[in-house]
Amino acid sequence: VDDIRQVVLATITAQAEQVKPADADAKSALVDFVPHVIFVVQSSASPTLKTTAIACADQISDRFGKSDTSKINDAARIISGPDALGQSDNAVRVMSLLCLASMLDVLRDDFIPFLPDVFSRTFEYMRLSIEESNASLHNASFALVNAIVEHLPFIFAGDTLDTSLQLAQASAASELSIDVQSSRSQFYQMLTEKLSPAELFPALTRNGSKFE
Repeated sequence: VDDIRQVVLATITAQAEQVKPADADAKSALVDFVPHVIFVVQSSASPTLKTTAIACADQISDRFGKSDTSKINDAARIISGPDALGQSDNAVRVMSLLCLASMLDVLRDDFIPFLPDVFSRTFEYMRLSIEESNASLHNASFALVNAIVEHLPFIFAGDTLDTSLQLAQASAASELSIDVQSSRSQFYQMLTEKLSPAELFPALTRNGSKFE
């Protein structure tokens, strides 16, 4: 059964990549398929199948999610939880982080209820990826953090801003530094664009941070 699901999900993902934006029926059918994809994420014990399902949801959300945000909201709730982002498998974690970054672009303020769990796990994975020199997990974590800065910059204050700056500094000092420099530089660039000097500079001073 898992093999069949794997083939079906890969086929749907490929279709989502190729459908033209003007094809309303195909767009609607793909978005309507999202709950079925999320059922696989919830019910499967296979990391490979979970990763394929999350990638499918990511592709549909990225291209057509704004046509039905309620389905994407329901999907984001599952992807940000223990069945996806909270899994122990590295590939599932990476794909979940990237998928949530896409869904954030669709949901904007509606993503806010998911942020406590998302920040907790994402910051945990940033620390872990530094310890284990895991560039894929580190870059995916930065991708989601950067998306949050871009779309919900007012969230970055106090402990959240301090923690993100501290992790960026740890990243710069780690063995990962060169491999993740682009993601980290984008983080700093996004902060300078989205936060006022009055918000940003005290935090930089407070955390001993400096831009690369």
